[in-house]
Amino acid sequence: MKGNGCITFMMAAALSMGLAVTAMAEEPGGTNLGTMTEMADRVAPEGEDASVLSRIKGVTDSEGRLAVPMYHDAELVSVQAEAGTLKGEPETQRSGMTSYLVAEFDEADYQVELTLNWREEGAYKMKAAKTSGTAPGNLKAVTYSMVNTAPVTIGSYSLKLAVPEGYELAGIVGYDPEEEYGIFTEEGVKYGSYVFGEVAAGQECEMTVNIKEAGGNLALSMWGATILISAYFLYKNKGMLKEAKELAAKKKMGGNS
Repeated sequence: MKGNGCITFMMAAALSMGLAVTAMAEEPGGTNLGTMTEMADRVAPEGEDASVLSRIKGVTDSEGRLAVPMYHDAELVSVQAEAGTLKGEPETQRSGMTSYLVAEFDEADYQVELTLNWREEGAYKMKAAKTSGTAPGNLKAVTYSMVNTAPVTIGSYSLKLAVPEGYELAGIVGYDPEEEYGIFTEEGVKYGSYVFGEVAAGQECEMTVNIKEAGGNLALSMWGATILISAYFLYKNKGMLKEAKELAAKKKMGGNS
C-alpha cells in the first residue's frame, strides 16, 4: 500500500507539472501565444553594457499575438516589424516570477518578422578567463546568456557575440568544429557565433569568448593566432574530420568482430 501511495503521488505531481507547462504556454482563454520559428541575437558592446539586436520570425496566434523573451537588466530601446502590422509597443506579461513580452499584430495566424533593440546592463563586464596551463595569462572572458522567458519554444536560436574595441578574439570556449560555431569579421569587428537550435521555454543559452588586448606581447599574439587558425582549419574541414571518425569507428568494430 505504501508503494502504491508513492506511485499515486508521483503520477499526480507529473500531471500537475504538465498542466502548469500548458498553462504557461496559453492565455486564460486557452489561446496559444503564437509560434517563434527563428530568433537571432547580435550582441555588440557599448562600454560595459551591450546593444542586443534581436530578430524574430514567427507566426501569430488566432488573435494576432506573439510571445517573445524579455531580457533581464535590459531596456527595450526600439521595436520594428519587417513583416506584419504591429499595433503598438509589446506589452509585458507575467507567469509566476517570469516576465515576457506579447507583441500584437493586425494579422492573425500570419507569418511575422520583428526586430527588438535592447540595451542590456553590464553584459560586457570582463572576467579573468579560465584557461588550461598551456594558455598565456592576461586573457579575459566575456560571457553572454539568453533565457527564453516566453512560454513558447524557439524553433532555432543563434547568437553572434562581438569582441570589444581594442581587443582580439583568442577563442570560443567549448569550440567544436562538428557543431555550429563560427568566427567571422564584419565591418572590422570580430565575432564569435553559435547556433543553439531549438530552445524550450525557460531554457538558458550561454556562450563565452576569450579575448586579449590588441597589440599585446608576441607570445600571446602567436598563441591566439594559432588557436584561431586551428579553429578555422577544423571548421573548414569538419566534413573530412567526421568521415575520418566514422572510418575509425568502423575499423574498431571490424577488429572486435
